[in-house]
Amino acid sequence: MAGIPLTEIEISTRARNALGAMGYKTTDDLIRAGEDELMRTPNFGRRSLDDIKLALEELGLSFGDELPPPEAPDLERMFAILEEKVVRHLAEGSQELNRRVDDVVAALNATQRANGLDQMMELLLSLRKAIDLRLDDLMLAVRLARKPSANGVDTGME
Repeated sequence: MAGIPLTEIEISTRARNALGAMGYKTTDDLIRAGEDELMRTPNFGRRSLDDIKLALEELGLSFGDELPPPEAPDLERMFAILEEKVVRHLAEGSQELNRRVDDVVAALNATQRANGLDQMMELLLSLRKAIDLRLDDLMLAVRLARKPSANGVDTGME
């Protein structure tokens, strides 16, 4: 069972604020920290500790309780989220770049016949293709960055 959020237990505002400032969020966090650690928390005194002990007792908990170790972060999920954001960012950048190139192409098309800008148009279109290929390469590199580790868990690091 995950700990109960501190916002849902009855403790003083002063104690809740001091604990929140130190990063404690649940009853499990408090139990793992223990009384001595809590007493070293700034703006946290004996009255706040007694307040917390009482609140824990009302929930059937105490500082001596054994808790399972905290769950490790889901690296696969975190990497998938990061990958999605990077790919989305690259795609959005590609779209913006394509819009700008389209604007330049349209402007050049309007003046091409009058000024003989055929070579400029070819250069611009080849530049656009090179940019598209580079963006495709970057997105592929992001997807291929994950290498399976020895234990079969995908860490995203070599």
